[in-house]
Amino acid sequence: MIRVMAPSPTVLGGYLDFTYAMQRTTLPASLRNQLALIVAEATGSRYFLALAEALGRRDGLGAQEIAAARRAELRDPGARAALRFAATMVQERGHLPLTRRPHSVRPGSATSSWWRSSRSSG
Repeated sequence: MIRVMAPSPTVLGGYLDFTYAMQRTTLPASLRNQLALIVAEATGSRYFLALAEALGRRDGLGAQEIAAARRAELRDPGARAALRFAATMVQERGHLPLTRRPHSVRPGSATSSWWRSSRSSG
């Protein structure tokens, strides 16, 4: 995959920057994996979907959790909102429709913990 991006320094740089940022994030590993699954699903990339599923299984996601993430139907409302937001961003090519409003994050969820720590760290 990197070989395909190598002729375009901008594309390769963007990919590497994104990869590095995701490795440094405070998001729980399960949510990172679920985000990768929904983005792969939304883009329709069979390659990225297979990769996201393999990484999710490696990190402990079961078949039901993988299927739920691909449909953005998680039990945790904060994680579900994060996945739906990510899918919307892919479908709308990064433009948030004016009719969409941010979902509230339930206190105590993995997403709310991430949100609090990201806001306090700068």
